[in-house]
Amino acid sequence: MISMAGGNPNSSNFPLTEATLTLRDGSKLTVDPDSLKQALQYSATPGQDGICKALEAMTSVDDNVLMEIPCYVGTLSIVRPRGLNFSQSMWIIMV
Repeated sequence: MISMAGGNPNSSNFPLTEATLTLRDGSKLTVDPDSLKQALQYSATPGQDGICKALEAMTSVDDNVLMEIPCYVGTLSIVRPRGLNFSQSMWIIMV
C-alpha cells in the first residue's frame, strides 16, 4: 500500500498545466504553471511542525507512544520514521 497521507504528490502528475479565471468585472487572471503547481500541492498544517518538534524533544528510538483514535494522519507520518512504538486507543469519557 502506498500512503498518500503525507500529501506530496509529484507535480508532473497534476492534470492542469495553467489556469485562466474570469473575475466578476470581466477581467482575466492567469495563473502561471509554477504558481499553479505550488497552489495544487499539499502543505503542512499549522500544528504539524509543533507535533514534530515535541516528539523530537521528548522521545527516543523505541519509546512507546499512546495515541487516540482517530489520530491525525500526519502524526503517524511523523511517528513511524522516528522508530517509535505506538499504540492507538479509543478513550471514552463518561460524565
